[in-house]
Amino acid sequence: MIIFRYLAREIILTTIVVISILLWVFLCQILIRYLNAIAIGRYPSIFLWQLLLAEVPYLLTLLIPLGFYIATILVLGRMRADTELVVLVTSGIGFYRLLYNILVIASGFAILASILSFYVNPKILASRQAIRMQAQSAALVDMLTPGQFHKMRHNRILYVKSLTADRARAADLFIAQQPDGRQKPWQVMVAREGWVAANPETGDNYIVLKDGHRYTGISEQPSLQVLQFGRYAMQIPTPRLTARADPRLLTVQQLWQDPSNRAYQAEWQWRLALPLSLWVLAIMAVVIEGINPKTNRYAKMIPGALLYIIYAHGLFLAKEWLKQGVMPITFGLWWVHAGILGMMLWPKGWRYLCRCRLWMRR
Repeated sequence: MIIFRYLAREIILTTIVVISILLWVFLCQILIRYLNAIAIGRYPSIFLWQLLLAEVPYLLTLLIPLGFYIATILVLGRMRADTELVVLVTSGIGFYRLLYNILVIASGFAILASILSFYVNPKILASRQAIRMQAQSAALVDMLTPGQFHKMRHNRILYVKSLTADRARAADLFIAQQPDGRQKPWQVMVAREGWVAANPETGDNYIVLKDGHRYTGISEQPSLQVLQFGRYAMQIPTPRLTARADPRLLTVQQLWQDPSNRAYQAEWQWRLALPLSLWVLAIMAVVIEGINPKTNRYAKMIPGALLYIIYAHGLFLAKEWLKQGVMPITFGLWWVHAGILGMMLWPKGWRYLCRCRLWMRR
């Protein structure tokens, strides 16, 4: 029990430090991406921190296995360099006992990763998508510059002469739209006043025009249709990512409603693979470290990183193969876990890994 508490304290503290560093690095990269989007007018700046915080749970789910794996290698490497592993061996604690203790520690992180993967992330991803849609709609007004033409989605061009101080209303609007296809008529609308309003039932945003005219016609033909209106509402086109289009937004129960759907099965097996990978990575960390007091504490980081890259890329590749129909659903992602475990636990295999002179070199 004393040895277990010692290992748990060292691995947990090191894991927290490693995850914090990795999380900071990835958040900085995401922050740069969002700043670029804000600079080109895709999102208003007021939504920056909401979008950034919505990335944290999903990143944590991916970083917990990696952080635990790096932390375990670092802790075992330090214990090896300080001859603590030799003391454990002479005390009767061998490879399998050490592996058992680390697997128990990994189980705690696996529970946390399972909660994030199965329950938290689908809600967070749906919330992030809603924030993005809201931000893109708000950007239409916040990024408008009076006296300039602005290109919108679906071949729409918007021009306003002036805006009120609170940017809630615009005066003298011009909107031109050309549907797909040259033979389809242009629609040009001019209005004395306009503003953005939301439908309380659907949440869709609309540009509401007041006191204006709509002109419809084909550029090659001289005839035009003119419509005068007192109030006219035009929906702001915003991309929608529905649960059917993105299985990441579905709950586990919804994923299992269609067992033959490859996209659903790939998403379910991927969610399960994240917590399951903690046990696989725990075995990998113990096996590649071995027990050799003459090894430098950082000597196993390079082979450990290579094995992790092979394992992680195998999971990503298996997920895509499953979605595309290359891999049967029964195989799914399981063959990747089985292949790594077979290589690690095969007696000759892990003994070879522990004795490889290239990895033991100082």
